[in-house]
Amino acid sequence: MNNPAGVLRKFVVPAAAVIALVMAAGASQAKQFCAPHVCESSGRINSAPYAFDTTIYATYASGVACVGPKPPTPNSLYLYDNSGTPMRGLDGTDVCNPCALDLDPTRTSTRVNIEDLFAPSGGLHGLKLGFGVLVVPGPDPDGVNLQGFVTNSHTSASDLSVFGFSPVEVGAAGSGATLPCGRVYTVSNLPVSPGAAPGAPYTFDSTIYMTYTAGLAGTPSGSGATVDVYLYDEDTGQLLGDPASGPVCNPCSVSLDAATRKVGFRLNDRLSPGAVVGIAVGAVCVVSGDAGNVALEGFVVNAHTGPFDVSMSGSAFKEVTSVGVASLPAEVVDRLGLRNYPNPFNPRTTFAYTLPEATPVTVRVFNADGALVRTLVSDSQGAGAHELAWDGQSDNGQAVPSGVYFGRIDAGAHSETQKVMLVK
Repeated sequence: MNNPAGVLRKFVVPAAAVIALVMAAGASQAKQFCAPHVCESSGRINSAPYAFDTTIYATYASGVACVGPKPPTPNSLYLYDNSGTPMRGLDGTDVCNPCALDLDPTRTSTRVNIEDLFAPSGGLHGLKLGFGVLVVPGPDPDGVNLQGFVTNSHTSASDLSVFGFSPVEVGAAGSGATLPCGRVYTVSNLPVSPGAAPGAPYTFDSTIYMTYTAGLAGTPSGSGATVDVYLYDEDTGQLLGDPASGPVCNPCSVSLDAATRKVGFRLNDRLSPGAVVGIAVGAVCVVSGDAGNVALEGFVVNAHTGPFDVSMSGSAFKEVTSVGVASLPAEVVDRLGLRNYPNPFNPRTTFAYTLPEATPVTVRVFNADGALVRTLVSDSQGAGAHELAWDGQSDNGQAVPSGVYFGRIDAGAHSETQKVMLVK
């Protein structure tokens, strides 16, 4: 498994959108949605060049024409930064924890501007990055439509670009894996060009935002998840790469949990100059573990004349069902989903994986030099989900020092590796 240490880094783009996650504690019909990336900058688009204004809209068909009155929906919006901490204004108080977005027969549609939400907490300075959570209670969560729009001012108040997208459903309604390897998603047309937007003019840059929502806004905590990313050249249909270096991601793996809420998987960080075969890249993502609480969103930035003169677009992921699994490459479907939680850990972590069938299994832990540290299991196991705990000790019962270790599973013809960090 391709899981290079330290490759992922935080990437800031001066643009984004927010829409939210929909959920309600105790409401069996509640829906859950998440927009993995939210961004707001200080300054209004009608008065400041290179500013970004994000707006959330909610519409509820109640008491209109042939639609009879429906119960009120006291929707609650939460805003989090990238770590999952509530966003705060300049005075240090929470911005939305939560804010109300109420709808009822007398108020069919409502909207909220993100910058306005910072005003009671002292306003904001510069750029705010994170994600949003919206709680929409039952009994009619399907009756509420959510939509987000981002407007970017360029050189003047009349020089604008606008884009919008709908939220991604997550949570209890989508917690079950549709395929033995996990939940599989595809996205098309992620443009990439040499040079990194927004720093280089006239370039394209694409990022996959991955957000983990379990344990936020009253939802139960989860065990974490792993996202395995495969990148394809849409000109050839083959794994993206070049003859010298081989595939770029086959796969690249990202771990998400309560300590790592959001990761920006930036394609330009993964590409060598020889790997850029065409301008359009497709991706297949396999999400294992607590997959129902992971939201994926593709995000494209096109830099024009300078770093802050950009246009943006979103690329939605589509989930593959069992009907479409035959069209997926074998390297995507035949995954064991090896992951561990928590990560980093001290003093104990748990490795989890799923076997498609009964088979002999060996799970071992190696140190960064490749030396065997601990054998957790070497036996036959049945099909289904399995977990193994590691207490940070070697086979001879000695506590191992802090550092990077690798868990490896060998099951039949399949092998996978997961990086884990022990911090004392």
